[in-house]
Amino acid sequence: MVKKEIIKEILENLINQNNRIGYYTKEQIEKAIIQCRGADPRTIQSWFNALWKLQYLIQPQPNVFNINIDKIVDLELEHKIPIQIDKKQTKLSSFNLHTHTNSSGA
Repeated sequence: MVKKEIIKEILENLINQNNRIGYYTKEQIEKAIIQCRGADPRTIQSWFNALWKLQYLIQPQPNVFNINIDKIVDLELEHKIPIQIDKKQTKLSSFNLHTHTNSSGA
C-alpha cells in the first residue's frame, strides 16, 4: 500500500528542487525519490510508477512531467504553489507558473 505521507514527501522534495511548480524531467523526479526513499533502482522505479499510476504525475509532452494540481490539493500541498488554486477550477494554462507570485505571501 502506498502511503500518502511518502508521496507528499517526494512531491515536496520535487517542488523544492526549483522552488516552483513546473515541468520536470524523469531525472528530477528520480532525484526527489532518491532523496526520500533511497537509491535502489527497483525502489526508484516502483515509486515513479506509483506516482504515475495514481495520477500524481501527468505527462503533457514526451519526456516532460507535471504534478497533477488536483492531487496536490488532496495532499494539502497547495501552499507550495505560487498562485491561489480554485479547487473547482484547476486549469492553469493562463498563468505563468515560473514568474507569478502570490501577493498574499502564502
